[in-house]
Amino acid sequence: MAEPMGPPPPGGNQDRGPAILAIWWTEVGVSAIVLLLRLQSRLILRKIGVDDWIMFFTWLLFAVCSIITTLLCRSGGARHLYYLSPSQLSTAVRWNWIAIPFGIAAIATGKISTAFLVLRIMGRNGFWRKWFLYFGSAFTAAVSTIAITLTFAQCSPSRALWNPTLPGAHCWDPRVNTDFSIFTAAWNAFFDLALALMPITIIWNLQMKLERKVALCTVLGLGVFASVSSAVKASKLNELNARADITWETYELYVWTSAEIFVIIVLGSVPTLRPVFERFILKPKSSYARPSKTSYQRDLESSGLSGSTRVGGDSQTHPKSATKDSRLDTDRGDSELARLTSIRMQQTFEVSSFVYDGHSEDLR
Repeated sequence: MAEPMGPPPPGGNQDRGPAILAIWWTEVGVSAIVLLLRLQSRLILRKIGVDDWIMFFTWLLFAVCSIITTLLCRSGGARHLYYLSPSQLSTAVRWNWIAIPFGIAAIATGKISTAFLVLRIMGRNGFWRKWFLYFGSAFTAAVSTIAITLTFAQCSPSRALWNPTLPGAHCWDPRVNTDFSIFTAAWNAFFDLALALMPITIIWNLQMKLERKVALCTVLGLGVFASVSSAVKASKLNELNARADITWETYELYVWTSAEIFVIIVLGSVPTLRPVFERFILKPKSSYARPSKTSYQRDLESSGLSGSTRVGGDSQTHPKSATKDSRLDTDRGDSELARLTSIRMQQTFEVSSFVYDGHSEDLR
């Protein structure tokens, strides 16, 4: 044990490592199951996309970060520095700083995956929404890269982070890194909130039953909880300034970091899981396929807009008493109405078939 400085901390020689590991590895296991279900859903629909691979990479970062956290806890990284030997102190603090970049990267890639998920839901719609998501993803990647760089650039050489007695070593004021970390967490909370609310603005205007709209908005709006996790974690980042007892003071920061990554992976995958539940639990009567032309026409008819529209080249005849010119004018108007209605219905099918399974009964 290092030469004690001052009185022993209250509570004695406690080790919160087992609690941290129980939380982290439980969340890694549950998120792995959810991710596998997500990939199975994509295989059922044959729609594995960029967002799925990015989320898989996010989980890998989460797993690596959990391994490093395990090494940290086994070296005394969840105890008071007062009770650690010099070698334990150096090892624990080193693992602490090494774990941070993996946590930052996992949070960033998880948000980018969710952004690409929203882009897939949007399809061809929403010009300004698309560019906001592209900007948000790029900005998230840039901010996270800067945060990782600052983690190791704040001391020269970087080894001084866990060995401050190195000759000639010097470090910035820890508040520089802490302030930027708080800014990063605040941006993450805002971006999570935007990702949760943006799909709602699309779905609410589609032609489907109110209860279906509410269900879709609820599922896609679960990202609000990721925003809450980011905000809570931001409130804990001031603990990074507590270099005097960093291994003890960062306990809650580790808990909320794992919670944020866990929420991003799980809630970012929930909207994609219905095909798995329908195939293996609900046992649907029909196969997973997009609505047929007949079901599409039925939806147009149920909307009350098919009385004089053209769908797939078919049109209804107008009263024989109409003149040839009036028939042509009416057909042109009806054709335009059918085109606009077709676009709106296709938007509805794109959202339903992506998030769920594309069954036409989901829209009626």
